[in-house]
Amino acid sequence: PLPRLVIVFDEFAEFKERHPEESKRLISIARQGRSLGVHLILATQNIEAAVDPEILQNSTFRICLRVSEVQDSVQMIGIPDAIHLTRGRAYFQAQTRQLFQAAYAGGSYGDDQDGRTSAKTIQKLWPDGRRETIELPQWGDGREGAEPSSQAQFTEAQAIVGRLVEAARKLKLKKPPPVWPDPLRDRIYLPDLLSKHFTGGWNGEEWLPCRSWMDHERPTSKVYPLLGLYDHPAQQKQILFQIDPWRGGGHLLIFGSAGTGKSTLLRTIVTSLALTRPPDEVQFYILDFGGQSTLKVLDSIPHVGAVVTRFEMERIERLIGYIHDEISRRNDLFRGAHVDSYEDYNARVKPTARLPGIYLIIDGYGDFRRAVDVEFAKSVSALISGGAASGLYMIISASLQSEIPNDLFANINLRLTFHQADQTEYFRIVGRPSEAKIQEEVSTPPPPGRGLLRGTPPMEFQAALPTRGLTDEEQFKELTHLASRMEQAWKGPKPSEIRSLPLLVTLPKPDGQLLLSREETRPPLSTILGQDYQTLAPVGLSLDEDGPSFLVASTSPQSGKTSILQTWIIGLVERFSPDDVHLILPDFHSRTLMAFRGLPHLMAYIGSLSSMESTLSQLSEEIERRQTAIEDAYEKDPNGFNTQDFVKKWPHILTVIDDYDLFFARTENASKQFAEVISVGGDLGVSVIVAGNVSELPRDFDDPLIQRTRRHGCGLLLSGSEGLEQFNNARRPPGQPSAGLPPGRGYLVRRGQVRLFQAASYWREGEDAAAALSRRVEDIEKLAKSRPQPRQRKSKTK
Repeated sequence: PLPRLVIVFDEFAEFKERHPEESKRLISIARQGRSLGVHLILATQNIEAAVDPEILQNSTFRICLRVSEVQDSVQMIGIPDAIHLTRGRAYFQAQTRQLFQAAYAGGSYGDDQDGRTSAKTIQKLWPDGRRETIELPQWGDGREGAEPSSQAQFTEAQAIVGRLVEAARKLKLKKPPPVWPDPLRDRIYLPDLLSKHFTGGWNGEEWLPCRSWMDHERPTSKVYPLLGLYDHPAQQKQILFQIDPWRGGGHLLIFGSAGTGKSTLLRTIVTSLALTRPPDEVQFYILDFGGQSTLKVLDSIPHVGAVVTRFEMERIERLIGYIHDEISRRNDLFRGAHVDSYEDYNARVKPTARLPGIYLIIDGYGDFRRAVDVEFAKSVSALISGGAASGLYMIISASLQSEIPNDLFANINLRLTFHQADQTEYFRIVGRPSEAKIQEEVSTPPPPGRGLLRGTPPMEFQAALPTRGLTDEEQFKELTHLASRMEQAWKGPKPSEIRSLPLLVTLPKPDGQLLLSREETRPPLSTILGQDYQTLAPVGLSLDEDGPSFLVASTSPQSGKTSILQTWIIGLVERFSPDDVHLILPDFHSRTLMAFRGLPHLMAYIGSLSSMESTLSQLSEEIERRQTAIEDAYEKDPNGFNTQDFVKKWPHILTVIDDYDLFFARTENASKQFAEVISVGGDLGVSVIVAGNVSELPRDFDDPLIQRTRRHGCGLLLSGSEGLEQFNNARRPPGQPSAGLPPGRGYLVRRGQVRLFQAASYWREGEDAAAALSRRVEDIEKLAKSRPQPRQRKSKTK
């Protein structure tokens, strides 16, 4: 048989005031439930506020103790006599009205006090007024073997409860299920939840297959990010708060005032997946715009590819660019496998080919949005629409709803908020909380980590702490230790790193000795000039395939022009032998290339203006000789002749001119002769590099060499993009900076393509530049002297 259900309300007037709608439903339940064995007992001091006609109509019995107002007595029992009752005396209203003395159960249980004796009988009062005497059994106090001296410590009510508990135990009666679970604790630890509800995962040494039990059902292999516990009133229980990536897009918005637990919850999310999944199944990329960079502690976890702070704008751009590229790559894989989603792809391929889920976390989206331009912010919002199908899930935190763009807010259905100072924020973020919840937050602010999850109505949750510890310091220490152990244990593939372009890129020395001249065609005369901003790959220019004239310019002084010229020369002479490249260094006007005077590659070092003319004459003679040799070779074998291959049999002649504005001011005629030489010798293995500030370079109609160099559009522009028109009207790539670049940062222009790069240097971090230059030049000279002498080429320059 079903037991009767008795619902007791103390201070019903207070409940009715706070919950008017629920009180109406309660009366409706009472009206319908009497036949089902459901009964209500309502107690109140404020009869006028609590007792309305509907309650009176549905109340079969009424008990009225002493009241202060006549109308209250009349309303309850029909007569005013209740205002004269003494304490404990009451009227019982049913079919008749009966006066009785209520029993007092708060006295000590045991011997009678004050000379009074306890009643040994009680009377059962029937609705028609009949009384039935009931003899009381001689019960104990509910404690077997209790000492008489200790009986006075119990009240009669406690003794009765003890007796009932004892009887229920003997009869093996089941305890009624509680209406509510215990209140959410203020501190919930993630390790406790995992050990209680999950098996497997990280065991301190490795990751085992993880299983979870949901509502005591069979184990499931789907493990989602675990956030904590939330109250589910409709189900009358507390449920694990998890994010299901396969429902609702898997994206999450987290709101809350400062100090309410947003960053802590993000650490919990990362830690929960790191404890349940190995790094080849789930990965994280984090943009930490929080005030104290509290997510940096996660950087050592092997699942985390990068934790980028607000001060690393370059890495921020690289991170978002990497995410876009990764989505494109995955979509190509999906098309090739004829599937539509990340989940379907992983179900079809081998376990070793499965793709990991990627979580992009942005902590402090308001600050992030203010730090980047509008277009970049839109590119982040664009990740929402197709990201989940590719295995990308975004978790974003912010203080207020207004900090999130409308399109982003509308596309993320899973939202939660911690405490908000402005109550209207709750309505916009999670829906309308109950009036009781609003009043509770006004009177008593919730503990850190307590919040509301979007729903109808919103449900209350408590976020778990990522590790055990009473203080933040203890938790950080524990999390650091956990990350270190995971890092040491994991030997498999890790997430791609998000590197930044360093401010110092050292030109690597080639392996082995200088290339020796051979009869075979030599490799292209290219050298590393720096590191590409976008790909971080080495970039450079080729004397054979680019040019033949090159411009190294800058928009401001002290931007690194001379250093990159010296690096260019070092890169050539370290890789190629004196039989492959010859150098002409006019340096009488600037003295910036003096360190190269002893190079075996040197055709001429022009330290004085007087030697300029003889060098030009020598160069002109060499060009004429090469022209004649080409014509003779062509006449001998017109069908098999190839000009480019034939030219590569000669050493390439490179002229390097630093501070070209000073050079032009002192040798206007020489610059014109160089222009004539390049116009003819450009196809004969002759090149020139000129360097100078953009604003100080001669105009085209004043200098034919500069005119030709600009038309070729090859070279380097340092410190900014103002001046790219010098390179055959090249254009700055969209989104790249136009000014304010650090020393050595600039644009490499090649065949109309413009790439942001960091110029290479010939010195290492902490090394003196002049000493490094001398050391590398000396190494080249020693190596050239010690190598076997190659067979002299017939066409070598004298």
